[in-house]
Amino acid sequence: MSKRIRRIIVLIISLALVAGAGFFAFHSLFPDFSVEKTTQQVSKVTQMNKADKANITTEEVHIQHDDINLFGRLYAPANYRSLQLPLIILSHGYGSNADVFDSFAQKAAEQGYLLYTFDFYGGGPETRSGDPDMLDMSIQTEKADLQSVLSYWKKQSFIDSSYIYLAGFSQGGLISTMVAGEHPADVKALILVAPAFNIPDIVRQGMSTFGYSDISQVPATVSYDNRTIGHRYIADALSYDVEKDQKAYNGPVLIIHGTADDVVPYSYSETASHVFSHAQLVTLDGIGHSADASSVMSALPQLIAFLVKN
Repeated sequence: MSKRIRRIIVLIISLALVAGAGFFAFHSLFPDFSVEKTTQQVSKVTQMNKADKANITTEEVHIQHDDINLFGRLYAPANYRSLQLPLIILSHGYGSNADVFDSFAQKAAEQGYLLYTFDFYGGGPETRSGDPDMLDMSIQTEKADLQSVLSYWKKQSFIDSSYIYLAGFSQGGLISTMVAGEHPADVKALILVAPAFNIPDIVRQGMSTFGYSDISQVPATVSYDNRTIGHRYIADALSYDVEKDQKAYNGPVLIIHGTADDVVPYSYSETASHVFSHAQLVTLDGIGHSADASSVMSALPQLIAFLVKN
């Protein structure tokens, strides 16, 4: 993921959080918000209002599963342990790491959210969770990573387990969908930015291009997007059914995608918006995988609405 798109994603979601926290100032823009709030929603707002938003703490939190030690950071208001706050778990894209969302994490905490961002095992050359050469990484290994992260946090007393959100960019969006599909009751909502629902199709196209009729013909390592990945990545992507998890998750989903994306075609999100039970697709006309900030800003009203309502 380019530095440009990282900055833009941080900007758009951070601004949405800031605006979402000031919901009542925006009430006239969204008249449908006048509906009566549930007890859970009232509790969420009450707890967030008690958060020490002026003093943000950042803590390294390592989460272990199997023989893997996942590196991550929790961004939180200083008094978070005495409260029950909503949590956003953010998943980075292919070849990246948790650092790309530091600025967003800080802004989220300043609005009363907890935010945990972590390095996937084998997620990129600068991962601190192991396998920097990415040879043992696949969408299934990353799914296992995120499942472990979700399982860990939902057990913590200072987490409002009714409000755990999964958010992800590109491959991170696909992984978030996989976990939400398997654990729908544990995920309040999904926020997906250019989710890479095309990965299985990319693998199938690659198999055809190189004349491979069976996974056994694929070599031990394969070059993809200027990086080398292992046989397992190909095998796991080839056998994965994207629509199965999209159909399995019945919670709210916000998808943000540009129509000129030549890495993950917009059509994949368009299709997904009809497969998910409750999805909203925010279309960024003429925007690619590396977006223009002024154009992405057009998604702010929908982001604000989504965060406030869910």
